[in-house]
Amino acid sequence: MKCPRCGGTLRCRRVPPGIEIDVCMRCYGLWFDRGEAALWGDLATDVPGIERIAGKGRGQALTCPRCGGRLEEIRFAAQRHLALDRCTTCHGIWFDRDEILEFDRMAEKLRASGELESILDAYRDAEYPEFRPLHPRSSWEIVRESILLYQKNFPAFFTILLLPVLAIVAAGIGQGVVENVDSRFHVPALEGQLLSGFVSLLLGQVATGALTHAVSERYLGRPVRILSAYRIALMRLFPLLFVGLSFGLVTFLGIGIVGICIGVLRPILLARGMSSLLFLLLLPGLGFTLWFALRWLLTAPVIVLEGRGPLAAMGRSADLVRGFRCHALGVLLLLGFVFSVAPHSLGSLLSLLQRDGIVAGGGRLLLEAILLPLFFVALVLLYYDLRVRKEDFGIEEIRGWIEKEG
Repeated sequence: MKCPRCGGTLRCRRVPPGIEIDVCMRCYGLWFDRGEAALWGDLATDVPGIERIAGKGRGQALTCPRCGGRLEEIRFAAQRHLALDRCTTCHGIWFDRDEILEFDRMAEKLRASGELESILDAYRDAEYPEFRPLHPRSSWEIVRESILLYQKNFPAFFTILLLPVLAIVAAGIGQGVVENVDSRFHVPALEGQLLSGFVSLLLGQVATGALTHAVSERYLGRPVRILSAYRIALMRLFPLLFVGLSFGLVTFLGIGIVGICIGVLRPILLARGMSSLLFLLLLPGLGFTLWFALRWLLTAPVIVLEGRGPLAAMGRSADLVRGFRCHALGVLLLLGFVFSVAPHSLGSLLSLLQRDGIVAGGGRLLLEAILLPLFFVALVLLYYDLRVRKEDFGIEEIRGWIEKEG
């Protein structure tokens, strides 16, 4: 790598407590990758020339030696005179040699007075500038913040969900083309529907895991890496698939309960002239399905973000939601309102798409791909909100968690 300040060669050096940093052998500046600097609080190095006094200003734009991104100047909240350069893409930090000496001098003076931790906190704030202390939010605040977060990161979130959608569409089109070319490859209706449903479920769970990881990364101030998100999703695929099948089973049982209630009680209500109460027959099945849906609502975030197995994740989700079911239901109802209003804002586009059956189907899939990431954004924010409410999950816990996971 090349020094962003003078263009010299960066050499890797290991310093206490076992951190590998990159040192410019010409100007003796230091480069910390993301996460390294947050672990560093008592750096003592014997790199030759590090004690020389530097004297250059900050007139020119700098380029990240790790990823080529743009470096921006940041200042400590507690020590405004100390400015560092942070990459806007990979969040690495560049120290000029005078800055590293200044930091060491401050640390030496403040270590005895017990104020060193405030300096380290300021450094961590610089490394994770989008961190904010977490606090409980209302259902509307969660949905509103979800919309804002989705707007800011629409290209990444939409791309993550669009790729599985395109794969599902391509599989359906490919099956139709093969069947039209050679009837020997015709798949019976039932088997074809089952195969199509399983493929859709499989790709849907991949998208669920990838989106959950990506949303959490952005919410905590880290850059989204699409390939990394898919890698995490594939690592968690079996638990996600198990949960997806469980949701499908619960939905099927709920429909079955509705069917039984209608078959048994409908003739009785009609015979007694109580047809206006027929809608009540839907309540047992809907209540059964809704109870499990709320109980397992946060299973995907738990699996992806905590790495738990499917059964443990179901129990963990139930523990988080317990006592806050109305709060979680409020988020779902508000999301349902947003999803019902959003298509009307695209009315002219939908009317154009509906002129052709195939195009209309593609248009519906596209609309779902646009709206569905908002659901996962809200789920992740609800997950953090309930952890804050029930576990006092704050910024310090998240910082340690990030370093452990990253």
